[in-house]
Amino acid sequence: LTANYDTSGALIDTTGGVDASKKKIVHVKITDGSPEGLSIQVNRWTASPGNEYVNWKIDMHARPDQDGHCGNFNGNAADDDRLAVRQRVGTQGVPAGPEMLFSQKTPVTVANRPDINNCPQATMDA
Repeated sequence: LTANYDTSGALIDTTGGVDASKKKIVHVKITDGSPEGLSIQVNRWTASPGNEYVNWKIDMHARPDQDGHCGNFNGNAADDDRLAVRQRVGTQGVPAGPEMLFSQKTPVTVANRPDINNCPQATMDA
């Protein structure tokens, strides 16, 4: 793992009225045995009063059976739509187990409540 904190690198989000001259970027490179590794870039904005936030960008290679919010990395954008992903992975997210990053799982949805993620795209577009 290597980490740098500096002003080099492209901005993740150029909207929002931030002063790009005040950027500070955290770069993390994680070696995972692949040629590409995993890169994480974090832009932290604190110089614009009332507009403090962070942007995250994660660059990584596809892993076998990877699926979720960003799709399944099979090169077919048509099957990465919100409802298609939910049909493949379900509504409760990653199951608890060794693939979980954290020791406890946060509920994705509250039981017996409407969820906008279940709304058909045609209704969302109306």
